[in-house]
Amino acid sequence: MSKRNLYATLVGINNYRAVNKLNGCIQDILNIDDTLRKVCASQNDDLNYMPLYLLAPNENDHSIAEHEHNIQYSDPSFENITGIGFNHLAQAGEKDICLFYFSGHGSTITSPPEFRDYKGNPQNETLVCADSRTSGIRDILDIELAYLLSNALKGKPNVHCLVIMDCCHSADNTRAIEAAFDVMMVQNRQAPQSTSILEFKDCIGYNTDFFTLKDGKVSYKPARYVQLSACRDHEQSRDNPQGGLFSRKLVELLQNEGTALSYSNLMKSVAAAVSIANAAQNPVADATDPEDLNQPFLGGSMVPYRASFEVHFNRGTKQWELMAGLLNGITGPNNNQKTIIRIEGTNVKAEVYQANMKTSFLQGSDLDQLDPAQLYQAQIISLALKKKRIGVSQK
Repeated sequence: MSKRNLYATLVGINNYRAVNKLNGCIQDILNIDDTLRKVCASQNDDLNYMPLYLLAPNENDHSIAEHEHNIQYSDPSFENITGIGFNHLAQAGEKDICLFYFSGHGSTITSPPEFRDYKGNPQNETLVCADSRTSGIRDILDIELAYLLSNALKGKPNVHCLVIMDCCHSADNTRAIEAAFDVMMVQNRQAPQSTSILEFKDCIGYNTDFFTLKDGKVSYKPARYVQLSACRDHEQSRDNPQGGLFSRKLVELLQNEGTALSYSNLMKSVAAAVSIANAAQNPVADATDPEDLNQPFLGGSMVPYRASFEVHFNRGTKQWELMAGLLNGITGPNNNQKTIIRIEGTNVKAEVYQANMKTSFLQGSDLDQLDPAQLYQAQIISLALKKKRIGVSQK
């Protein structure tokens, strides 16, 4: 059996030419890249990782050079994102996986007249490229992303496609800094509305059969994909040099036990973790086919990746302690749900009854089988999900 491929187009933009620069987008990409490598490595040698990096680091940012993997990248320009970015995804074949990850500015633009009734408002959302708004270069419209995805996936019904967006689009939406950082580091992951005036004929794909023009209005049928977004349209998406709040919590969960969860439950866990730092930010899960939200991360054929954490007996508190906590997306009992761990190499299971920021306390009769003088490794086998409302829309 031939190996499958994960084609990932990873876009991170800190160094904008015409709008305010950001701080955490490159780190977002490095974090998800590390996670994807681990996930692929856990697939029993069945999945090739095929990344394409479109990155714009700030001056004096050495994080890419210091990354443990040799990352070669191109400029995340309008031409490159819409060109090589989606051409890369178009290489996917039978049962392969596509991932488009964008970390940077979002914005809005006045819709071409043919689209003004399609979404019930006169604006389209956009992604701001590194060179957007310079020398006539514009943003990428959401309707163009729909076309580019559809074109890349055309005739490939068995390709699983995931889109992850850590940006925001509301006029007053800041990807604001968290309180632990200096106010001078506050960044805005939402650029001002674009002043470009576009006609339908200016849009990528306008002259293809993807769009249907009837009575002066355009409609289209999007490709089948799942999208995970940092927040709702009117909310804040936080940013700091460590990365976006949404991206960080997503990666933490994926590196724990999140790849075993459905997209729906994964986003509930992400939302719970995000709400600890910012109660006003609600991640959103979208799917062309709502049933796809019941699939696990990257699709149903994936072997779940499970990280392991140290467990030891804390002689000060006289309790068994797990070296992972709220910062790792781990929570205590909630609504009859429990976080359960299993000690590697044994049948010992225990429950997290108290989750602190970096550690958690365990309880359970099985722990009596362990030697308090020994160090153990444990995996999370189930996670208590904090009740959190998430947005789920049908495209």
